[in-house]
Amino acid sequence: MDRDTPITGLKGVGEKTAMSLIQLYHTIAHLYDHMPDICSAPNVDAKPGLVKKLAEGKDTREFDGRLCVMELGLRANVALIRAHKADTYGNLVYAKTARNFNAVMATAADYVVAEVDEIVEPGQLDPDLVVTPHLFVDAVIQATKVYTAEGVKDRDER
Repeated sequence: MDRDTPITGLKGVGEKTAMSLIQLYHTIAHLYDHMPDICSAPNVDAKPGLVKKLAEGKDTREFDGRLCVMELGLRANVALIRAHKADTYGNLVYAKTARNFNAVMATAADYVVAEVDEIVEPGQLDPDLVVTPHLFVDAVIQATKVYTAEGVKDRDER
C-alpha cells in the first residue's frame, strides 16, 4: 500500500497517517471527537488539510472555537424494555434504576416492546409517575417473572 491509499473510514488519509491516528485515538469516533488536536498530536505526520479531509462530506460546526463534526444519533430497530407498571395504552412506570436507560431506549427505537410486572386500565396510573408516554410504546407484554424484595419469582408464587 502506498502512502495515499485510503483505509476504510478515513477517506483521503494515507496508511501511515491513518495507523498513527488509530493508535492514538483507538476508534474513528474518538478521533472525530479530537479533531482540533490532531495536527498537534505526537507521532502523526499531519498535513495542514488533514482535518478538512477527515471532515469531508460531514456537517461541521464550531463551538467555543473548537471544530466539531456533527453525526446522526444511532437508532435501534427494536427496543426491549422492562417496566414495573403499564396501562393498556402503553404508558410506563419504572421501578428504581430501571428508569435510567429504559426510558431513553424507548425514545431511540422504531419499535418498542415493554415487558411489565403489572398491566392496569387507563386512568389507574398516577400521571406524575409515568416516565414513558404511550406514544413511544408499540407493544406491552405481561412478565412471567416479577422482581420482589425477596428476589425474582414466578408470577404465580407472588
